[in-house]
Amino acid sequence: MKIGIDAHVIGKKKTGAEVYCKNLIRELAHLDSENQYQVFLSPSGADFSRLHNDNNHFNFKTIKTRNLLFQRFISLPWETSRNNLDILHTQRVVPLFCSAKTIVTIYDIAHQIYPSFFSRKDRLAMRSLIPFSAKRADRIITCSETTKKDLINYYHIPEAKIAVIPLAVDLRKYNPLVEPELIRKIRQKYKITLPFILFTGAIEPRKNLICLVKAFAKLKKLLSSDYLLVISGTERDENHGYSKKLRESISSLGLENKVMFLGYLPDEDIPLLYKAAEVFVYPSLLEGFGLPPLEAMACGTATVVSSIPSLLEVVGDSALKVNPNNVDGFAQAIYQLINNTNRRQQLEKEGRKRAELFSWRETARKTLLLYQDLFRS
Repeated sequence: MKIGIDAHVIGKKKTGAEVYCKNLIRELAHLDSENQYQVFLSPSGADFSRLHNDNNHFNFKTIKTRNLLFQRFISLPWETSRNNLDILHTQRVVPLFCSAKTIVTIYDIAHQIYPSFFSRKDRLAMRSLIPFSAKRADRIITCSETTKKDLINYYHIPEAKIAVIPLAVDLRKYNPLVEPELIRKIRQKYKITLPFILFTGAIEPRKNLICLVKAFAKLKKLLSSDYLLVISGTERDENHGYSKKLRESISSLGLENKVMFLGYLPDEDIPLLYKAAEVFVYPSLLEGFGLPPLEAMACGTATVVSSIPSLLEVVGDSALKVNPNNVDGFAQAIYQLINNTNRRQQLEKEGRKRAELFSWRETARKTLLLYQDLFRS
């Protein structure tokens, strides 16, 4: 088989989608020595190809256009035909015309469920492109049963067309065995002088961070010692003022000196930050999967998540769950873990065991089986 993989998200700080593409390609390179792969990158991800220079089964092509629609609907079909590919695996959107069989990974349909979280332009684009792609593609990969059900309910996609292949965590990178000196250095690097509660992820409406800030304000009244709330993640341009609203909420609660924004972090710093945190909190309103809670649990950090279906699939019984609209509930859950050492340590152990159930090698193996099945069909 000749397989094309659309990896334009690499290098664009697209959090979960970028992590997915990097690890899928890495593990396919280990697993598959029979088929040929053509990986399509954007200029920002061109350096990624150097990691696989010694693999004769992988070729990399940088598509230089900055226009995403041109890339999807002109460049990808052209390269697919030129390289005589059998299968093209894309992210979220498939070309209108394509000479190869197509697989699309659709992480979620947040634009359909929470349209107010998106600009009018993005909302209109996704409401046309995502359902079109779901119907046009030969196969769909989702990373949770939740997204599969949403595709069936909203777009009437046949169940047999959808493969649920969960995301995973690199247990070599995310693990609890961290030297205390490294924790001291990461605190020093980011000037974190107090114990802290951590959130990582894109700063956008669906992450429900205003709720977290309000919960933190209530938490501070319950605690006898001082804590920080640390927020790490990209502030996206398209979130139409959410970052401003979040900071206004912080100011109105008098928390300017107790909430830290670290921005987008280098990959090597993220596991250390998880490990340094007292508690990790993920109050999201909607997720296709939810990688940060899994990464935090892999690092042995007690975790609190919102009780939405996709996150329940990820954490099982290994984290505390709170209704995403319950400010008091989040404050009480965090307080419980800070003040109950036994409960916190129990969740730290259970979380690590839960994370061990998710493997990027297994993600790649199931994806390869899907390629093979589609090729034979």
